[in-house]
Amino acid sequence: MVLAGVCKRLDGALRREAPTPSGAIKGFTFAAIDEVTPAATPRRFWPLPHDRLTSHRREKSCLCIAAIPGMLPPMARTNKQKRAQALAAGRARQDRRREKMAALGKPLTSKVDAALVEAMAFNIADAVLSGAQTDAYLSAGELVETALTILVDRQGYDRKQSKLAIATRMSLRDEHRDPSYVPSLHPNPDLQAARAAIAQ
Repeated sequence: MVLAGVCKRLDGALRREAPTPSGAIKGFTFAAIDEVTPAATPRRFWPLPHDRLTSHRREKSCLCIAAIPGMLPPMARTNKQKRAQALAAGRARQDRRREKMAALGKPLTSKVDAALVEAMAFNIADAVLSGAQTDAYLSAGELVETALTILVDRQGYDRKQSKLAIATRMSLRDEHRDPSYVPSLHPNPDLQAARAAIAQ
């Protein structure tokens, strides 16, 4: 209301100088908004001093900006809303990742892990049914081929992408080189005991 009254008075004052009064009012309105509203970061505005005059101006200028579509993104006012926005953004990222992987024919990590576990169970059952000893060794090559059969022939993923995904999941991990890690390729009982004590 205050800004509208100022614009009306300014219209009469600038009628002789401005070719179109509405253009002068529009220019003054955006100049007033820029004067009241400080420089903004991409996501939020810096707070203004909380005196009565600037609080009133800030409320009016925010209303003016909010009246223009697309000027301000929806801002979360509470921690619950912020968490909900963060979760929604994370779900959107995961959906885009799944769509991209599906377009490439690449299986998700969970699918690869499930195929490897099923391949292990299948090879163990095959060894037991064939009359082999219960402590018979399973070939890593047979395990990979069985998992690859599950991913490609049954679930329809791309063969090359499935091989790459299986190789990535079965590659050597850095933590296995740590002497204090359990299990470790170079175990150290003292370091492992200390690590277990810290974990407890």
